Amino acid sequence: TNDSLSFAVEGVARTPAVVLLRTAKAPRSITLAGEPVREFDFSKAAGLLWIRFENESRPRTLTVTF
Repeated sequence: TNDSLSFAVEGVARTPAVVLLRTAKAPRSITLAGEPVREFDFSKAAGLLWIRFENESRPRTLTVTF
């Protein structure tokens, strides 16, 4: 939508994941499989958002709301 982005993420279980997005807006909320993601960094100057979480070997929905 105009104010959110959702996509499926999965990886090798119990390994660190980093999703890097280019965005001019800071996130209002970030959820992974419906749970809040608290580990992220946003650089307004660079227009970059780094989202960090632990991978699981099943698809989960990552949603960023701006």
